[in-house]
Amino acid sequence: MQLLQFFQPAPHRPLLPTGEQNQRIPGLRWQILEATFIGYTFYYFTRTNFQIVAKEAGAELAYDKGDIGIILMVTSLAYALGKFVLGALSDKSNPRMFMPAGLLLSAGCNFAFGASSNFWVHVVLWTLNGFVQGAGWPPCGRSLGHWYSKEERGTVFGFWNIAHNIGGGLIGVLAAACAAHWGWRSAFYVPGIIAVIVAFYLMYRLRDTPQSLGIRPIEEFPLLSNQLYLVILIAAILGINAVVIPLCVALLRPEDLPAAISILNLFIVPAAFWVVGVLRGNRTYNPVGERQKSQAVEAAAHESHEQELSFKKLLVDQVLKNRIIWTFALANFFVYIVRYSLVDWGPTYLKEAKNATIQSGGISTFVFEGSAIVSTLLIGWISDKADGRRGMVSLLCMIPILAAMGGMILMPPGYLWAHIALFGVVGFFVYPPVMLLGVAGLDFTSKKAVGAAAGFIGFWGYLGKAFQSGILGRLAEGSGWTAVLVFIAVAVALSIATLAFTWKLKPQE
Repeated sequence: MQLLQFFQPAPHRPLLPTGEQNQRIPGLRWQILEATFIGYTFYYFTRTNFQIVAKEAGAELAYDKGDIGIILMVTSLAYALGKFVLGALSDKSNPRMFMPAGLLLSAGCNFAFGASSNFWVHVVLWTLNGFVQGAGWPPCGRSLGHWYSKEERGTVFGFWNIAHNIGGGLIGVLAAACAAHWGWRSAFYVPGIIAVIVAFYLMYRLRDTPQSLGIRPIEEFPLLSNQLYLVILIAAILGINAVVIPLCVALLRPEDLPAAISILNLFIVPAAFWVVGVLRGNRTYNPVGERQKSQAVEAAAHESHEQELSFKKLLVDQVLKNRIIWTFALANFFVYIVRYSLVDWGPTYLKEAKNATIQSGGISTFVFEGSAIVSTLLIGWISDKADGRRGMVSLLCMIPILAAMGGMILMPPGYLWAHIALFGVVGFFVYPPVMLLGVAGLDFTSKKAVGAAAGFIGFWGYLGKAFQSGILGRLAEGSGWTAVLVFIAVAVALSIATLAFTWKLKPQE
């Protein structure tokens, strides 16, 4: 009972004076964005590290591609289930406690995985890790859904989604560097230690709903915007890297560069958030527009937004009976096949088919993830300007991916860096649909059911991940890597066909 109370949502407090609410809302919105962004970045550190060192671990432990595929498949199934189950629980939990708890459990799984050498122990541990990783996205969606209105969701989630790319990109380089210097087991120990530190940081920085702090719901504020400061933040991170990377090149050995740049960014990204967060303009209440709804409509919207829902209404009425959510979920199935085929098997493909080293294989992950940093923010903003037509924008993003897959299939042997460049094209265009299909969980449900809706869409996405994990290893063994690339291209085509049914859909009022 005490454990359940520990996770219960923070109670609403009496509203503060209007002036004090207005004074606090800009800084708190930035704080929530910062905490969820950093927290989810480091969820990736304890989730995608196995893929980076799978070949090295398999060589020492005599795991073939089929064994590695089993670990990836059951982990994906567990994550799919965890995202759905824990997503529903997160709707009735305090993200300040819920999100760090999942990260601590994931760190424990990493420590145990690195210490074990038994296949079935590894299967069980990484399955458990997959399940508790489901505690990452839903509390972020709950938090951002309460602190940011639907008029700005595309832009805000477009920026927040960069956490996937920074986390996935940095761990690709860091895990490869750890394995090269200290052995593959360190690729689990080092991220686990970092995750423990970040979990306690989340307990310090995260907050629950605005009402739990005595602030009225975000729908009752005039339109607000963080766009300028998101641009400043990205410019700051890129600008610091533009200075730091040449210094690293001048002072360090080439083999030490990826690890050094990765470690430095572990500090650069949080520091940039803190500095931009204290800028005067980011602490000043500055509405950018007025809502056009009448008071009666606004009151009805407020009541709908803030009404707590039972588990039945969360799962049945808002999700399982919602045909729009089902359509986005099926599209997500195919999009995730594309995304994780290259995340899970890309480094191995380059090592075996293109003679890449462990460092260049890790760099391919960095390129794949890093290429989406601009695209998710830009395309998220475009989806807002397109009246929230996330399905239409997602479909348009999948077309260049189909062309890139065709280029990989038709390219003659060799051309390692050309393949890495095409990885970048896929990463650039695949992450905006990954983000937008999750945002659809907010657009077409109550924000009190965002965890359940996004969890359901994510559940189908990770069924897609599990599907490809169980097939591609054996397909590569039996038919070669060209067959794998054709399989991915077919998934791209099916995603386009499914998204065609969402072309005209706009967020519900």
